[in-house]
Amino acid sequence: MKKLSFFLVATIAVLCVICVTLYRNINDEYRLIAVSWGDGKYGKAFYGVYVYMGKELENEVEIKAKIYIGRGSYLFNYFHDLGVIGKSRNEPGEINQWGKIIWKPDRIEIGANNTFFFPRAKLEQHR
Repeated sequence: MKKLSFFLVATIAVLCVICVTLYRNINDEYRLIAVSWGDGKYGKAFYGVYVYMGKELENEVEIKAKIYIGRGSYLFNYFHDLGVIGKSRNEPGEINQWGKIIWKPDRIEIGANNTFFFPRAKLEQHR
């Protein structure tokens, strides 16, 4: 009986972790603005920038970004969370300007006016 109880509790705990992970991934990707994969010293299309909307404020919305490292799987991804990289008026034309992602040899630029920069040297320190 004790083995069955332990197995049941362990199964429920694992399912909870999976559900929370799926919810977090789906929630971020539901509000997605842009995705771009770029090459790195560890392989082709090794880094993926995901730009998405965060919290909605009165007439603004937070713009957030993550850089995925390697392709991973839907449940288990290795990424660098950049957090809030800017704010935008809560209008489709303004928000879409954050969809421009440029891969340069020394940095990644995000935003129509090169609003946010992330150095490649810092990105490639994950190993």
